[in-house]
Amino acid sequence: MRMPIRCARAIFALLIGALASSACVPTSQAPALPIATPTNPPSIAIGLPTITPTPGLTETAAPTETAALAPTSTTTIRRIATPTLGIPPGVYVSAIKIDPPSAKSNQVPQITVTFVNTTGQVKRYRWFIKIFAPDQTPSFGETPKVESDIAPATSQLKALSEWRTQTFFNCLSFTARAFWVDADNQVIEFLKPDRSSPGTGFSVCP
Repeated sequence: MRMPIRCARAIFALLIGALASSACVPTSQAPALPIATPTNPPSIAIGLPTITPTPGLTETAAPTETAALAPTSTTTIRRIATPTLGIPPGVYVSAIKIDPPSAKSNQVPQITVTFVNTTGQVKRYRWFIKIFAPDQTPSFGETPKVESDIAPATSQLKALSEWRTQTFFNCLSFTARAFWVDADNQVIEFLKPDRSSPGTGFSVCP
């Protein structure tokens, strides 16, 4: 059956209107699609490795450099005095002085003797001076013997100097030594406290 042309046109107009209406729908009425809103990005924690101390090991501070004090010793040091050699009691001669030390020919030199008496008492001696030439055992001469009291401690006495000699060409060398005579008429030399001879040299010149 054929539709009347009028009806066909009406139906065609309705279809065209429907299509136009659907095409003109505003976009705001279109269903909104959900848009993902970015949230704050998660913070990334960068963890430093934790150092776990080894059991039994503890951290100690570096030692401070301080001057170490030496330990005080409580040991008592005993100083032992060195024993001195005691001088036996006696009378000694510590020096013989010749004045002048270089006498002229036929001049009588003055001889002074220094005595040391360690006995604590006055001692009497008969003493004199012997004169020796070099390398000669017998004395070249001697002074007169004299008796004198030797006081304790140190004292000086002069010999009875009558000894002299002559020389015409060269100087002569001599040594003066002190002696004493005991009760048995024995001649004994006076020594120094250290037991050495106190002999003193001098000369006689033209």
